[in-house]
Amino acid sequence: YRNLQHISHRAIPLVRRELDKQLTTMILAEALSEVIFVTPTCILNLINYLIGNSSDPFIVALISFFRNLTGIFYYIHFVSPFYIYFCASKRFRQQLIYVLFKVHYNRWRHQRVVDVANIDI
Repeated sequence: YRNLQHISHRAIPLVRRELDKQLTTMILAEALSEVIFVTPTCILNLINYLIGNSSDPFIVALISFFRNLTGIFYYIHFVSPFYIYFCASKRFRQQLIYVLFKVHYNRWRHQRVVDVANIDI
């Protein structure tokens, strides 16, 4: 009995350590994604500020192209935490699958369709 009690007390730090490892991975991945996805927009804004209003059509087209490209990266930044959590955390994946399939799918599947022709007015 004492051995089982001792093993159960040692198992809690293992679970906590695994959760801490997942959390650390998620935080580092979010910081890295912040740098990767937001830095190009900041650099482009700095270049645009330094160049000012250029009358050269090639430079205007080039800045417009890179503004659109960095805009995509900028908006990817807002959805990246979802994918980071999904890839790094087993618990998050389990909860997502549970919510999507067990809760919402069963709610949609059990809805009854009432035939309008059989309703008495």
